[in-house]
Amino acid sequence: MSDSLDPYYEWLGIPAEDQPPTHYRLLGITQLETNPTVIENATDRKMRYLRSFQNGPRGNVSQKLLNEVARARSDGGRKS
Repeated sequence: MSDSLDPYYEWLGIPAEDQPPTHYRLLGITQLETNPTVIENATDRKMRYLRSFQNGPRGNVSQKLLNEVARARSDGGRKS
């Protein structure tokens, strides 16, 4: 296995041409989603998935993405 990791692509399915992702893309929701329940549920799913990598060799990368997802939640998906 290669030491290089593109977590946006390999873990979240976000290709290089869509990086850095918008908050919507990071959460996997439609652009300009405003429903707080949809945003919260998407955030919870992403965080649960990313936490599965925390105790592995890429825990630091997982934490970085968890922080990004938390910021996306606090912005309510408003920022692009």
